[in-house]
Amino acid sequence: AASDEGLLVGKQLLRPKGASEDDDEGAPPPRGFGEGVSFDAIDGFLNSGTPVMHVPCAVANRSVKFYGIPRTGAFVCAPFVTADGEVKGVLSADTLGLERPFADSELQLLETVAVQVGEACARVEAALGEEHLSLTAELLSAYEESESDLKTRLEEAITIEAEEGGDKLASLKAKCGRAAEDLGVLTDAHLKFLYSRRALAPEALAVLKAVQAVLVPSLRASIEGLSWDALLASSTALRGAGLFSKIGAYDIMAETSAEGFDAATALLPEEMDEEALKK
Repeated sequence: AASDEGLLVGKQLLRPKGASEDDDEGAPPPRGFGEGVSFDAIDGFLNSGTPVMHVPCAVANRSVKFYGIPRTGAFVCAPFVTADGEVKGVLSADTLGLERPFADSELQLLETVAVQVGEACARVEAALGEEHLSLTAELLSAYEESESDLKTRLEEAITIEAEEGGDKLASLKAKCGRAAEDLGVLTDAHLKFLYSRRALAPEALAVLKAVQAVLVPSLRASIEGLSWDALLASSTALRGAGLFSKIGAYDIMAETSAEGFDAATALLPEEMDEEALKK
């Protein structure tokens, strides 16, 4: 309900730490109050295929997390998964304040909806993958054409630089011009797949940070140590249309300081795995 949005939206529930090697063999991880019964539902699904976890009396289960005043009633959750069995999330419902458990028909409905949500997630993932492959193929083709064009431009630039009174920055301008044109064809859609990933190759993460450091040198301090999850959640990092608007407005020839490039270089590994970056 709308009245409950403030209690749930934006909240984070972290999975409690598992048992250590020093704990008794086979002992379950220690549980604390409000550590999240949803994790039990996920474990039950993965270990035994249990589709729905029903807690008839929520206040009697120490794992149930209450974001408000505890009320009597039931809590139920059902994991939804992809076709390969990966848990993508959990659907939850409760009868808090109604003082009753869920009926069998309600539990069956939640199970059905969870299956349907998992199937919908699989369709979305497949569509994202197909779009990503198509866009990547287009970019690779354009890159090959760009390399050929750049070679021609550099040959012309070398001739200009060799002339008396010729522009000694002709080669640099040719490279910058070609790079600007390549970046100009990119849109937010080209990063949609990337930003939907739960993990990112270290090489790709380093390049994303480096690009932002070139565009806005002051960002380096706030993004340097961020993980992929933290970068996605960051309110200062550039992304989407904001990132590409900065790229489109950037004029390297107007730069009078190497601050941005120094900041970017410091974020990149000494040895870059180009194949990992392409993937």
